[in-house]
Amino acid sequence: MIMLFIICTNDAETVYNAMRFANVAVEKGDEVNVFMLGKAVLFEQISDGQFNVHEQVEKFKGNVPYPETRNYIKRVMRFSAKFA
Repeated sequence: MIMLFIICTNDAETVYNAMRFANVAVEKGDEVNVFMLGKAVLFEQISDGQFNVHEQVEKFKGNVPYPETRNYIKRVMRFSAKFA
């Protein structure tokens, strides 16, 4: 199955569950794409004590249009962690 997740919120629980669902689908062999729009583009600032968004984003092994994108996401997360 081909799945597309469009996340456009900064609610930690919603983003966490969407990414967790995307990760399960990838593990089951589905083709998964995730796009973050609007407030969700600041996903590195979303995590709270109960919902570890960073962990789910790092775990995601679905489709990334360009290999550089995953490296860019990791650099942004490391950089933003300095200011958290």
